[in-house]
Amino acid sequence: MLEVAVADDDVDAQLRLGIDPGADPREPAAAAQQIVRAVAAVDERVPVFSPSVADRGIFAPSNPEGVIAGLFGALGVLALAIAALGIYGVISYSVSRRTREFGIRLALGATPRGILRAVLDDAVHLVLVGLLPGVLLASWSTRVLEASIVSLMPNDIPTWAAVPIGVLVIGVFAAYIPARRAARVDPNVALRDL
Repeated sequence: MLEVAVADDDVDAQLRLGIDPGADPREPAAAAQQIVRAVAAVDERVPVFSPSVADRGIFAPSNPEGVIAGLFGALGVLALAIAALGIYGVISYSVSRRTREFGIRLALGATPRGILRAVLDDAVHLVLVGLLPGVLLASWSTRVLEASIVSLMPNDIPTWAAVPIGVLVIGVFAAYIPARRAARVDPNVALRDL
């Protein structure tokens, strides 16, 4: 596979052509020159530059916007994992500090399901407090990045709905293990230290 970039200053666009050099893969330079001559025959003002053989430059990005989008996606997944770990840590710490409270509640008749729900409610409130500035910052950064990433769709309603819901679901899952631990507190053990 051979790639040749063709630019047109009037349109401010770039076109990449990929061709199969034919039966003799040892002569990609000859195929590149044929493309250069063919483009020049159509319009001499169109510059042709950077002929390269794809198997030599296989790791060179042929779509810089795709590379940037992939990088942003990977950083988003990393940020989501860090947020889930943070929620787990905060809720776990809160549960360990409130063990006596949960023991007293259970001794006074609260159900383990009620304790589980109370801890998960705390997690949901924590996530919602983080989502509000997160959505506002994402809205602002989308407007800023819209100028540099051509294929960015700033008003993509499914994405704007799915991401906060996904973050909320991941936050609840991250808080579920500490919440379950809080629901299993033995009132006798929790009240023994009073």
